[in-house]
Amino acid sequence: MYQIILKNGLIWDSATSSAIQKDLSIENGKIACIGPIHENEQTIGRLTNVIDVSGAMVLPGLIDMHTHIYPLAAFGTSAEASCFSSGVTAALDCGSAGAANYEKRRAVIDSSRLQIKTLLNVSSTGVLSGRINENIDPGLFDRGKIRELAVKYKGEIIGLKIRQGAEIAGELGLKPLEAAIDLAEELGLPIMVHCTNPPGSLDDMVNLLRKGDVLAHVFMGKGSTVIDPNGCVSKAVQAAHERGVLMDAANANAHFAFSVAEQALNEHFYPDIISTDQTINSLYRRPNSYNLLHIMSKYMDMGMEFSRILDCVTRIPAKWMGLEDSEGEISVGRPANLAVIRLLNEPAVFGDYTGVIKTGHQFLKNMMTIKNGILVYRDQEI
Repeated sequence: MYQIILKNGLIWDSATSSAIQKDLSIENGKIACIGPIHENEQTIGRLTNVIDVSGAMVLPGLIDMHTHIYPLAAFGTSAEASCFSSGVTAALDCGSAGAANYEKRRAVIDSSRLQIKTLLNVSSTGVLSGRINENIDPGLFDRGKIRELAVKYKGEIIGLKIRQGAEIAGELGLKPLEAAIDLAEELGLPIMVHCTNPPGSLDDMVNLLRKGDVLAHVFMGKGSTVIDPNGCVSKAVQAAHERGVLMDAANANAHFAFSVAEQALNEHFYPDIISTDQTINSLYRRPNSYNLLHIMSKYMDMGMEFSRILDCVTRIPAKWMGLEDSEGEISVGRPANLAVIRLLNEPAVFGDYTGVIKTGHQFLKNMMTIKNGILVYRDQEI
C-alpha cells in the first residue's frame, strides 16, 4: 500500500533532461510507480497521503556538497532544519572538524535522517571560528590520528579539507597544501581546497591538484582568481578542469563575485558543483546566499541552463560522494529522495561580496522534501 502519492507533478527525467507530467507513488521508502496509478484498496488506504503537486517539478533530492552542519561548531548550522527546508536530502560537511574533535562532533550524523558525509580537516581543531583561523602548519598535522579516523569511518569520511587562504597560510605559502595532498594520496582520498585569497598565484595552487580533487569557491574575487591578467579564464585552471579537478561554486556570503563568474560563464567555463558553503554567516543572508535554491536561481539568472545547474546539485555530487545508488536520479525502485520545486516568475534579488546587486525575474522555491519515503518538509501552500 502506498504511503505517498504525488499527483500531476512534472517528473524530472535525467536521461532526457526534461520534465513530464505524471503521478508518482511511494511505498516502503522507495519509488513504487511513475505513471497512472490504479487507486483501489490494495494501493490506497486511510494513511495514504495523496498530494496534488500540479505545476511543480518533482526533482531528485538536492545535494549540498559544501556545508558546515555540525551545530556545535563555531559557525555550524542545524543540519535537518536548514537542508530539508531547501529540498536538500544529502550534504557534505567540509572540514568543520579535525582529528582532535571529529568523534565528538559526528554525533549529528547518526541522529539525522539527512544523508551526511564528511571531509576531515587536516588541522586538528577543524574550523575554529570566523575570527580565529586554524593552524595549518604541516608539522602539526596529526597524521596518525587522521589515518586512524579515515580507516575507522571509511565511507563516511570521504576526503580531506584544507583552507589555504593567505591569511591562514601566512609565510608557509603552499607547503600546507603540498603536505595535505601527500597525506591524501597516502590515504587514497581526494582533497578539497578553500582557495579564497590564495598565497601567491591561483595557478600555482591548481597545478598541484589531482583528478578528483576539488577547488572550492571557484568564482571568488579576492586575490588571484580564475581570471588571468588578460581577463580570461586562466589556462592553468582550464587544464586542471580538463584533467578532472572539480570546480565547486561554494558561494557563501563572501566567496562569489559577479565579475569573475560572468566572465567564466561567458567562456563556457561552468562549475561542476553548485553549493552553499552554509554557515550561520551565510544561511538566510539575502541577497548573497539565502539557501541552495537561491544560489541555483542566481546561476539561472546568469544564463546557465537549468539542466546543467540541476546536474551540479544532483548527479555530479552524488557520484563524487559515492551516493549514485540512493541520490541524484528518479526511477522506480530507487529510494524516494525527492524535492518538489516551483519555478516562480517573480522578481528576485541576487548579490555578491563586493556589494553588486542584480535583479532577476524568476526563482526556485521548495514546496516539499521527501527523504527515504518520509515527508520531512512541506510548505503550507501545497
